[in-house]
Amino acid sequence: MRFLPECKIDVSKLQEVDAEKVNELKEYLDKKLGVSSSVDEKQIILTFEEGEEALSRRAYLRELLRKYLHRAKLTNDFRVISGEKDIFIIKNRKKRE
Repeated sequence: MRFLPECKIDVSKLQEVDAEKVNELKEYLDKKLGVSSSVDEKQIILTFEEGEEALSRRAYLRELLRKYLHRAKLTNDFRVISGEKDIFIIKNRKKRE
């Protein structure tokens, strides 16, 4: 298990569809994790302090992101994928024909 001092979530695709959902996601993560976070144009940045190692596990963060998409009824349109080191991407699903 590795401690992530900072984690970024690329929300550019979600913001294109509904900018309000980005703020809802930030509030959801603030409530669940209790860590400081900020939003810039295309990403949410979560900053973890020393001692918050359990909150920064990649698997836990991915699960929280997936739960948010489910609660917001966005699972048919978006999915969570891992990007580079310490980055998650909320990406559009390909439409099935």
